Amino acid sequence: MNSLIVVLVFTVFLYSSGEAANCNDGSNPCGLDAVHYNLANGYQCSQSGPNSVVCTCPGGYEIDRPCRICSRSNPLQNPCRNDTGRLITCLENNDLGTGYSCLCLNLITQIPEQTVHPNCGEPFTSPTNTSTNTTAQSSCANGGVSIGTTCKCPSGFIGTSCNQSQPEELCRNVICKNNGACAIRNPNGPYESVCLCRASFSGEYCEIQGTLGFCSSSSCLNGAACREVVIGATRTAYCDCLLGYRGVKCDTRYFSCPVAGKFRDDEMYEQGKYFECSNLAGGLRLERKSCAKGLRFNTGTQACTD
Repeated sequence: MNSLIVVLVFTVFLYSSGEAANCNDGSNPCGLDAVHYNLANGYQCSQSGPNSVVCTCPGGYEIDRPCRICSRSNPLQNPCRNDTGRLITCLENNDLGTGYSCLCLNLITQIPEQTVHPNCGEPFTSPTNTSTNTTAQSSCANGGVSIGTTCKCPSGFIGTSCNQSQPEELCRNVICKNNGACAIRNPNGPYESVCLCRASFSGEYCEIQGTLGFCSSSSCLNGAACREVVIGATRTAYCDCLLGYRGVKCDTRYFSCPVAGKFRDDEMYEQGKYFECSNLAGGLRLERKSCAKGLRFNTGTQACTD
């Protein structure tokens, strides 16, 4: 386990009223117009209950209604700044993820150019297309798995060999735990799906539940490491369980290697996780493996399928 754990905290806005809030009944509880709606520009409305929805914004920076990335009240938080005097305007384009462009003045040609650099210093370059031209049906690209003559494709890819990128489908079959919401983002380049966690939850799929307060000698059991996350005046302690343990304090052991082989991870099955036990120095070594996002481990075929 890495000694340095980076925790990303996303903020969501829970909307509720005296009337039932529904993302799809025309009431538009997140205040999104025809352009800024659902996955367009990274804005999203997700049903969290019969009378409430979760509204998320590009990058998880702030929630407003409507939450528009180009019109923040604090100019320092706007994605486009006028540090070099070249900024013309900020445009919320019909895209995924961060979903904006900065319209800047090209000082050489005096013709506007689009860029995503915050001070209009670099020309805009489109994300690299991650699809391939693989035609062999038995060769599955982008993490796809070959089952007979068929490729099982992860979320975000389609085609007979999973060679066609479909970013708007990156949340397909991705399940976040503890009422987390799946969203499409591009924080480091290519678009990817991430789980936006509610307060007191963390982890790749919001699977770790924390407790308010400081870490102590009794916070975590069975060798689990305790870490603290401070947001404003709120301090939360999280236990990072060793493999095969679960619970807020990692107090329950739910899996240990019976024999060498691959086994379903009952705690994280819907998130594509499974266990692999291998012989090592007279014993058994336990490892957690992961299918590509959107795929699940099938104990019958011993492979990742959809």
